[in-house]
Amino acid sequence: MAAVNGCPEELLSRLQGDVQAAARGGLLGPPKTELLPKWERLISQEPRRLLKPDGSLSPSSLERFRQKQLFVPDDPTWDPHRLDPRNFLGGGRRGILRTLEECLEIIRRSPDAERLLRKYPSPRIGQPHLFRRFGYTCTYRWLKHIWSLGLLKASVGQRLGEEALVIDIGSSYGIFSGLVKQEWPRSCHLLVDFSEQLLLAHYFLKSWLPRSRVAGIREVLLQPELTRRWLQEYDFVLVPCSLYGRLRVEAPDLVTNFASLGEMTRPWFASYMDSRPVQTARFLFLVNRVESRPTYPTDLGIVDYPIRQGRRCLHFAVSPIFSEPFAYRRRCLFFSEKIANPPYFEYVGERCAII
Repeated sequence: MAAVNGCPEELLSRLQGDVQAAARGGLLGPPKTELLPKWERLISQEPRRLLKPDGSLSPSSLERFRQKQLFVPDDPTWDPHRLDPRNFLGGGRRGILRTLEECLEIIRRSPDAERLLRKYPSPRIGQPHLFRRFGYTCTYRWLKHIWSLGLLKASVGQRLGEEALVIDIGSSYGIFSGLVKQEWPRSCHLLVDFSEQLLLAHYFLKSWLPRSRVAGIREVLLQPELTRRWLQEYDFVLVPCSLYGRLRVEAPDLVTNFASLGEMTRPWFASYMDSRPVQTARFLFLVNRVESRPTYPTDLGIVDYPIRQGRRCLHFAVSPIFSEPFAYRRRCLFFSEKIANPPYFEYVGERCAII
């Protein structure tokens, strides 16, 4: 099959169709509802690195989107295995490597997570800079999702069901959805995020799992209502956040969110947490900051999350990897300093009452 900058022509054509459909539907750029400054800036600026001036996709940017850190940061941001003096002299680089080593050790101490990391090394899709140690291949973001997959399997396991309907709010480019899909092959996944992020998810998931059936933005726009029957015709369904209100699903098997709920304004937060899919989900899996401030200018905190409302707690803890006790940043060029990270909570709950 012919390819353009490593992207098959057929997939590139589908992605271009999604871009055009999103543009016609007014789904590109900042939504009308106010965002926090970080996301207002990202949604205003990052598409310029993904889309050409004429509005079409840049195949070269798509091919290297993880290396270029499009929308979502990750570590390492450089090749840590290259013989480069900066890797040994720069305090910032040494600090990042130390953080990666400590997070990898957390995974290695968990038998379930360690097996999953061996089973699922980070793919090279998006050409990320990869960290390799002791036979593992990963990035920091990859380690966090491997940890979350292990936690899901330990707390829920096969009770999730072979044909589970899973909704990931703030899905980014779909790492967690892709991992869960491979552990539960007959599951259906609905990814909710900004349209620009979903373009990357479409590329990532279709490249990683080429036989998967993906409903992109173009297909979703044609549906006035997103019903369970229609969703389950696909493996992955990509839903722009502005179209979340079209979802007509009661009691999805699992709803997840990792970090981004705490990065929202209260109206956006409420639009998800008060929605029927979240309120009626059988399992709810959240990993978020205990307090959003001072990192983000919003008053959201752990008391705002629906973790005590008609649910039986299956797991609750301070996350050892999202809130890795310390990070290491550059200080005075050649040195690094240890700094405390804000704590994140992990919660897995099962609905046990009619809501």
